[in-house]
Amino acid sequence: MKPFCETVVQSVVPGVRALLSRELMDKHGMTQQETANRLGITQAAVSQYRRSLRGFNIRILENNEDIMKEIAKFAQRLSKSPVDAVEGHMSFCDICRIIRSREVICALHKEKYPGLDKCNICVRDVEKV
Repeated sequence: MKPFCETVVQSVVPGVRALLSRELMDKHGMTQQETANRLGITQAAVSQYRRSLRGFNIRILENNEDIMKEIAKFAQRLSKSPVDAVEGHMSFCDICRIIRSREVICALHKEKYPGLDKCNICVRDVEKV
């Protein structure tokens, strides 16, 4: 069995990056290279996010208004100027906390492990935000 953290790394982080990439380019007019620079990833990765070759499991994130608001806020800050490493990490952590507190990660985790019907591991140590 893989812990929920692995699901976060494999599904959630790429999904958040894909949504941030889309937000930065579509709403803030940034190029793929500018987006890559702000996110600390390669232009090729941004291109793959745009073509849904990476981070394609985003529908579950897009359907949550709170998650999308936090992504929009983070993209807004990124569009104005690069953020330092601490602020960037904290923004990702804030988004992840919302994902966990709304039990969105549970849906992804249970897709992989249907026997987790009564699992609440990923929300136990997260306050409702």
